[in-house]
Amino acid sequence: MADDKQARTSTKYAAKKAATERIAAARAAQAKAARRRNLMVAGGSVLAVVLVVGLIVVVGLSTKKTITATAVVSAPKSVTSAITAAATSTLTGLPDITAIGGPPTILTGAPLTNAAGLPQVLYVGAEYCPNCAATRWPLAIALSRFGKNVIFRMIR
Repeated sequence: MADDKQARTSTKYAAKKAATERIAAARAAQAKAARRRNLMVAGGSVLAVVLVVGLIVVVGLSTKKTITATAVVSAPKSVTSAITAAATSTLTGLPDITAIGGPPTILTGAPLTNAAGLPQVLYVGAEYCPNCAATRWPLAIALSRFGKNVIFRMIR
């Protein structure tokens, strides 16, 4: 009878151990499937992003942009006369150069002049930009103080 009881105990223990191993194997399989699913989702997402970026680059490189030259025309006479009048009426004093610091530097190279030998200044600004607007008119007024040979041109 003792052998029978021991056989039942070992059979019960073996069945319990087998059930535990099956549960552990099922959990391991579920964990492996979850890892594979997560890896596929991450890999698919990265692949989708790479494809979208690649598509944007290919479309951007394949479309040709035509650059048209803009006409440079002289500013209207009313604008140039108003600038000249503002320069002569409001800026009669000498500029304050006390805030300039550091030693002067020597500029080398050929001066930027036009066909008549007059110096040229290029100012690039946007109509919608408030900082450009704050710079545009003082620059035009300052340049108009150099005489009647100053030509204002607008790019359209």
